[in-house]
Amino acid sequence: MRGFMIGLTALLILVFGAGLWMKGVYGGLILADQNVKASWAGVEAQLQRRYDLLPNLVRTAQGYAFSEREILQAVTDARARVGQARSIEEKISANNELGASASKLLLAIDQSPDLASNVTFVRIRDELGRAEETIAVETERYNALTQTYNLEVDGFPSSLLARLFGFERAPSFEAVEIPGATPVTASPRGIDS
Repeated sequence: MRGFMIGLTALLILVFGAGLWMKGVYGGLILADQNVKASWAGVEAQLQRRYDLLPNLVRTAQGYAFSEREILQAVTDARARVGQARSIEEKISANNELGASASKLLLAIDQSPDLASNVTFVRIRDELGRAEETIAVETERYNALTQTYNLEVDGFPSSLLARLFGFERAPSFEAVEIPGATPVTASPRGIDS
């Protein structure tokens, strides 16, 4: 009888300990997942800021009879794809395409001295520069949290619970920076490093 009680007590301690471990790991996965989602929201807000600035850039270029119609169309098409993207992976891909086409537009505008010196263009370029700097900061935060989360999802033994409860790896994001949009003296506003 005494051996049975010792065995039962050991089993209860083991079950209780396993339950505490599962609760801790599950809670850690939930917290890491929520941190990644919150950080992605910060990235997405800055990407939206860039998204909102680009029509002004296109209109400014069109107002100067900008001859590179195919570049303007590429920016417009890429912007439309960003608006249609639903998953994080689609949004990353679409925003990288938008960044690349906007980069081509800025480089082409720099070849047009009248347009490049236009006050409206300079203001938009500076705003894009601040947006790009903030995107870089937010992306760095997001990727750091994603790396921590993915280590939890992939690491043993937490990977067992991650699979059991449907946690999946989060994609990292390397934003395509828009060259020429970043002013030399600008700094991100309201961002704690």
